[in-house]
Amino acid sequence: MKKKNSTPTPKNTISLQLLRQPNVARDATEELKNALMKTAKQLELKRLLEGYRSGKLEVARSLLKMQLLHETILQATGLTEEELDRIGVH
Repeated sequence: MKKKNSTPTPKNTISLQLLRQPNVARDATEELKNALMKTAKQLELKRLLEGYRSGKLEVARSLLKMQLLHETILQATGLTEEELDRIGVH
């Protein structure tokens, strides 16, 4: 009867052994690359949307200062009444 090794193999050792296999390492690298690209694209989209929203608010402020009707400003900017009220320029 063969004696079993009583010392368990640490999980990170198993992971390192797997990563030493060319296909597994390449697949893991590709998966990480894809995840990073997805995150970068999401951050860029968030930045663009924040800039777009900031621009709409700035236009609304200018239109309010010009004393345009609220309804006209809402139509022009696509803001909600609550968003327009929060700007606070009356």
